[in-house]
Amino acid sequence: MNRKKITVLLIKILVVSVIFGFLIWKAVTATDDDGKNIFAVFWEQPKRWDLLAGALFVQTCAAAVTFVRWRWLVTAFGLRCSHFEAQRLGLLGLFINLTPLGIVGGDGAKAFLLAQSNPDLRPQAFASVIVDRIIGLLVMFLYGTVTVLMTGLAFRPELLARTVSYTMFALTAAGFLGAALVFTPFFNKGHFENLLEKIPYIGTYLAKLTRAMLMYRRRKTCLFYAFLVSFLTHFLASVSMYFTALAFFGKIPDFLSHLMLYSVLQLALLIPAAGPFELVFEEMYHHIFAAPVGTGLIVAIGVRIVTTLVCCFGGVFALDGTLQTIRRKHLTMDD
Repeated sequence: MNRKKITVLLIKILVVSVIFGFLIWKAVTATDDDGKNIFAVFWEQPKRWDLLAGALFVQTCAAAVTFVRWRWLVTAFGLRCSHFEAQRLGLLGLFINLTPLGIVGGDGAKAFLLAQSNPDLRPQAFASVIVDRIIGLLVMFLYGTVTVLMTGLAFRPELLARTVSYTMFALTAAGFLGAALVFTPFFNKGHFENLLEKIPYIGTYLAKLTRAMLMYRRRKTCLFYAFLVSFLTHFLASVSMYFTALAFFGKIPDFLSHLMLYSVLQLALLIPAAGPFELVFEEMYHHIFAAPVGTGLIVAIGVRIVTTLVCCFGGVFALDGTLQTIRRKHLTMDD
C-alpha cells in the first residue's frame, strides 16, 4: 500500500472517529426528566433476547434468499453451481465484504471461484454477479420509493425527509430508465460492445462480459423471478432491523417506518458523502421519528452487530468448505 492510500485510509478513520465521538457525546449529554442519558436507560431496562435471536435468524434467511436468487442467474446459462455451492460462495462473499476489499472484493471472489468451476464460461460467471447486484439495487430503489410514499416521508416538511425522498425517486427513475435502454436497438445490434472493443488492453474482455450480461435479456422469466425474490430479501432484512430495535427499546417507530428506514439506510451506504451508517440512523430516528437522542445510535450498533455476526459465522463455514474443496482438488491431481 503506497503512501497516498495510507493517507486516505487514515483520513477516513479520523473522520469516522470524529463522527462517532460526536454522536456518543450528544447521547451522553442529553438526559431525560430523571437525569438519565440513553445509555443509562438502555442498560437498566430489560432486553428481549428472543427478539435479538429472531433478528439474527431472519437476517440469515435474508442472506440465504439472496444466494438462491444468484444461483438462478448462474444456472440460467448452464453454469454448474449446486445450492450448497451457491450458499458457500455467497457467504464467503459476505465475509470478504467486512474486509477493506468491501463489496467489490466480495463479489469478485464469488465470480472468480465460480469461474474456476466453469472455465469455459468465465464471462458468464462474472456477468451473473454483476446482474445479481444490479437487480438488487433496482429493487432496493423501488422498495424505497414505495415505503417512502406509504409512510408519507415525501410529504413531510423537514429538509432531511425531502432530500431522502427525492433522491430515492431520482435513483429509481434513473435505474429503471437505464434498464429499459438495455432493450433498445443500440444494445440489440451490438453497437455498444463494438465501442468497448476499441478500448486498449481491456476492451475485448469488457465486450465479452457485456455480451454475457446482455444474454439475460433472453431469460425474462428468470429476471422476473429474481426481481420478485429481491423484494423478499429486502423485507426480511427490514424485519431483522425492526426486531433488533424492539429487543433494545419498548417504544420505537412502527413496523412500516422501519421498512422505509431500511431502504434509506441502504441508500446512504451507496453514498459516501452521507456519512457512516450509524449517523444516518441516528438522524432519522431523532429528527424524523422524534426518538430520544442516542436511540438510533444504539439500534444502529445492534443492527451492525447482527449483520456482522451473520457474515462472520457464514464466513467460517464458507472458508472451511473452500479449504476442503481445495484439498480435494489437490488429492485428485496427485492421484
